[in-house]
Amino acid sequence: MLNNLANQGGVSLIAAIFIIVILAFMGVMLLSMVTTSSLSSVNDLQSTKALYVAEGGVEYILGVNTFPNYSTNGATTNLGAGNFKIDTPATVTTAGGIPASGASTFTVNKSSWAGFPAPPGNIVIDSEIMTYSAWNGTNQFTVNAAGRGAGGTTAAAHAFGAAVYPATTTTAAVNNLPGTTTIPVSSTIGFVIPGVIQINNEFIWCENTSGNNFTNCIRAYKGSTIANHVINSNVFQYMLRSTGSVGNAGRAIQTGVTMNQPSIAFDQSFNNTVHANILTWNHTVSATATNSILFVGVSTATTTVSGPITYGTQNMSLVGAANNTGNSHVEIWRLIAPATGTHLITVNLPASVRVDGGSVSFTGVNQTTPIDAGPVSATGNNNAPSLSINTITNSAWVFDTLTFPGSGAVTATAAVGQTQMWSISHSAGGGGSYQGPISPAGSVTMSWTLSNNEQWVIEAVALRPAVSQSISQLFWNEIVN
Repeated sequence: MLNNLANQGGVSLIAAIFIIVILAFMGVMLLSMVTTSSLSSVNDLQSTKALYVAEGGVEYILGVNTFPNYSTNGATTNLGAGNFKIDTPATVTTAGGIPASGASTFTVNKSSWAGFPAPPGNIVIDSEIMTYSAWNGTNQFTVNAAGRGAGGTTAAAHAFGAAVYPATTTTAAVNNLPGTTTIPVSSTIGFVIPGVIQINNEFIWCENTSGNNFTNCIRAYKGSTIANHVINSNVFQYMLRSTGSVGNAGRAIQTGVTMNQPSIAFDQSFNNTVHANILTWNHTVSATATNSILFVGVSTATTTVSGPITYGTQNMSLVGAANNTGNSHVEIWRLIAPATGTHLITVNLPASVRVDGGSVSFTGVNQTTPIDAGPVSATGNNNAPSLSINTITNSAWVFDTLTFPGSGAVTATAAVGQTQMWSISHSAGGGGSYQGPISPAGSVTMSWTLSNNEQWVIEAVALRPAVSQSISQLFWNEIVN
């Protein structure tokens, strides 16, 4: 009896120990699950915060930096509970940057996600396209003098830290039909696809690449206008990557951006001719005109304008004057922020002569630095007045004034691509036209056709768009680190 009780007591003890062990194990497992769940929740929270920080980084850099130089060059910026850094495909790291012209070998800080084609290839820095003759694949480009200012752009100096983006060109004409979904180019390397490419002022969404082709493309993306693009048109994509970090979590987003500048627009144009010592006519600046400028072009045989030209009570400023050996004389005058409404333009001359004059007002023009380039002038003795002017800023416009002696029988016609505003046939015949927007910046030809050979002079200036600008995000995608 005592033995049975002892045996039963032993079994109970074993059972009790077993239950204790099971409960302890369950407790450990429960604690582990709670801890794991807690850690997972913390990681999820930090990951979500890191995404918000990355998005905040994009908003910060677009607001603080100037297009297209968005990289923070590896530096991090604190934001909320974490920090972010911004990368572009590459940035210039050569001390002192890149000189304004000539051959150059310069180093870059290349991002891990970026790509550049084997040489010869194209890159774009600020508004200049360069064709590089050598690329070591990691941190150095070599550009010959002939490779500067490629694709119709203008060579310029570039500062330390300037962003470097891949660029390419079309290898065939691209028409303006919505069904044109393949864009043939020199190279697709370095472009983030699916994504948006830019040709002139048209944005194009492309889903895939096949060899040197962007494929499955949607034309006129983001409200842009479908257009014809000739062979060797420049193709761009401005990309940046924002990496946000919070605790042990990191998230990154890539985004494509573009700069939207207020577009210069034609406002009004008027003209008159007289044989006298005073030439007058009325000009109307639209009541809704903003960031406006008024130009007056004057054509005489030899006579220089006396004193400032006036627009109502406002004095205009001389931009430039040019002559062709005592046979034709041209002047361009300007007035920033002319009064709206209708006002009398008065041109005073030292003697009674044949004089032609025309006026034109534009809106959306930089009010601090309205002249982007020029004035430049050219002379000749034939029937084809022409000159070239190098614009500096994307979306600039060009205005020209022509003088030719001739007679009432000689006519002048502006070239295709220019908008002719006036053409007056007299012993001091004159004309005025404009062309724009010019993008990318580069060489622009302004030309006319005369009905007879004459000793002509032509002068032109480029207008700079208003400095205020906005940045558009064309697309973005998330990368989980």
